[in-house]
Amino acid sequence: MNDVLANLLEDAFGKESSKGGNVVLTAGEVNRLLYIGYKAAELSQKLRKTFYEKIEAEPFQAMQA
Repeated sequence: MNDVLANLLEDAFGKESSKGGNVVLTAGEVNRLLYIGYKAAELSQKLRKTFYEKIEAEPFQAMQA
């Protein structure tokens, strides 16, 4: 998910910003960037929550692994 977001950002900002000009995005491009950004943040939070729940449930086993 983060790779998709990074690619979209590179595509949107990489070309024009290197010339020092303004970057103009269509509404569709903005919506895709926001959707992927929010999805990446959501998945990251779920992963973090699951990780800490696992650590709290089995602290000794997690430390050995």
